Amino acid sequence: ETYADYLTAHLLRPAGLEHTVYEAPDGSGRAQGYRRDNDKLIIAPAIDMTQPFSAGALVSTSGDLVKWARALVDHRVSPPDVLDRMTADTVPVKPDGDERYEYVSSVKYEEQVDSVTSHGVT
Repeated sequence: ETYADYLTAHLLRPAGLEHTVYEAPDGSGRAQGYRRDNDKLIIAPAIDMTQPFSAGALVSTSGDLVKWARALVDHRVSPPDVLDRMTADTVPVKPDGDERYEYVSSVKYEEQVDSVTSHGVT
């Protein structure tokens, strides 16, 4: 069973997500990326989805994202304690709990570009 097949069978379909796919093909209606070339924007080349793998190869719609949030809250795709751990400020790195991992998000406003970044720290 491939990673994409597993996600579809065990997470996406049980959550009712009908418009979420792993590695959406070109022409599927997904958003097109752009990059700057001097003073103009040009269409950015597609990246190989084997690079982001589980860290960014899913394509979805806003409606499916709402369904996903409801599925998490209703515990249709995971036990209740999983949502608690997902929304905690920190989680233990090791079973003894001495070292903790913290999820950090930031929003940066600049003159021409606004950005949102996130990362984890220990």
